[in-house]
Amino acid sequence: MKEYKWNEHGVCINPDIIKLKTQKFELSIETAERDGGWYYGFIYGGFFNDHCSFYPCTCEGRGESVQNTAIVKAIAHIKRTQQPRGEILQKLHELYFKSAQLLLF
Repeated sequence: MKEYKWNEHGVCINPDIIKLKTQKFELSIETAERDGGWYYGFIYGGFFNDHCSFYPCTCEGRGESVQNTAIVKAIAHIKRTQQPRGEILQKLHELYFKSAQLLLF
């Protein structure tokens, strides 16, 4: 099992990373486990504009019981706050359904 490292601010410095990339956008979803809970963060940026958002993978709040739940929550957070469109939204939907299906088994 991977040992995740956290800095003095509670930010994971070696999270697991899922990258989704299109011609216009790049998105990284980060997850890490601490004390039995899974936490998430993300980096979302556009190549043709100055839009970029960073939400660090921190151990704030209550972690999720499994990694896939943290991924599903990260996707919901991204959709709510970043309002992705087009090809990156399609890739998010595909990742969401893949992660959600794994929660059923």
